[in-house]
Amino acid sequence: QKYSNMWDAIINIPREEGRQTGDGKLRIRALYRGLFATMIGEAPYAGLKFCIYEAMKKALGERWGLTEAQLSPLVRVSCGALSGLMAVNVVYPFDVVRRRMQTHEGGSALY
Repeated sequence: QKYSNMWDAIINIPREEGRQTGDGKLRIRALYRGLFATMIGEAPYAGLKFCIYEAMKKALGERWGLTEAQLSPLVRVSCGALSGLMAVNVVYPFDVVRRRMQTHEGGSALY
């Protein structure tokens, strides 16, 4: 185990980054590696999931002759689960890049 707890990681990650770059400086930026990729990935995920969820509820309501308010909780939960599954498939490549950026060790940028 590399770090004994969260505080140990918060203290040592910037130090290790400084050692790896060779200048010995604290690199607070190391704690935020991959933040931009996370934001790029999360915004489309949330938007897609919401749009797909609403479209599924509307389509099922029209197909069964019900208003959206009349749909059962099970149907709503199912729409939410399926919309999340569809949205994550679209944004998964961003998640892979984010994780690699966050776990990369070394002085130079990975991406």
